[in-house]
Amino acid sequence: MSDDGYKPLNHATIESAKARARDVSHKRGVKLGRSEQLTSPPGRGFACAKPYQPENPETGEMFNFQCGQCGPCINRRTNYVAGRCMAESNASETVQMLTLTFAKDDGWHKKALGRCKQFIRDECKRRSLDRPKYYCVAELGGKNGRRHYHLLLFFSGPSPFPQSPLDRDGQVGRETWKGWPLGFVQFKDVKRDNITGQSVINRCRYVASYVAEGKKNKDIPAPSQSVPRGIDEWGDKVGMPLGYRAAIEHGRAYAEKGLPLPKTMKIDGLRD
Repeated sequence: MSDDGYKPLNHATIESAKARARDVSHKRGVKLGRSEQLTSPPGRGFACAKPYQPENPETGEMFNFQCGQCGPCINRRTNYVAGRCMAESNASETVQMLTLTFAKDDGWHKKALGRCKQFIRDECKRRSLDRPKYYCVAELGGKNGRRHYHLLLFFSGPSPFPQSPLDRDGQVGRETWKGWPLGFVQFKDVKRDNITGQSVINRCRYVASYVAEGKKNKDIPAPSQSVPRGIDEWGDKVGMPLGYRAAIEHGRAYAEKGLPLPKTMKIDGLRD
């Protein structure tokens, strides 16, 4: 024990303190692995209509698992994705909607989509900007069923890609772009509501709605999102999914006030 009466900290004590700190800020904020952390609790309007309920043969205890296919399960998942996107947009300086269309509708061209994502990362690196996080969905057009992709891009700073020029009607038009040689693209800055007429909340809800479309039509590629690796406050390398930064600030605000963390994280515009 030191002269001032305090026991010196050893490695085990420090690691124990770090573990407790992670439990506070990660368990209910950063590790967004369960839908209850960014959406409503399971019992509030999202009860599974067809739960799978196996029985433990030794104890007779019944387990309750969600089917993931019924209407309430899909609605819960949709709400969860929208909540993550909204949380990420709140922590982003720039949010853009990138639409990729095909000049020749002959497949989904997943490898070309991968090259497009890599082009975005390379362009950000070339301009010394942080690479964006994204949520990507595939869609069949409502009028003629043509394939196209939507990517919701979240930039921590400015975007290296300007918004596409306006057409004669004052709407954001489409253009050619070297990052997507298979057709046309359209960049929309969705935080400039006075130009696009679309709010961030509407865009987040729009891309999240395709969680249900993927369940109905197996020919549509599943949604994808970026989960980059990064260094957290304790120097550990962790996955940083959508909503990571907002969840950190959410947990820090409660910790600074000495309040216990709630089980849910309220997102403005997200229904219960």
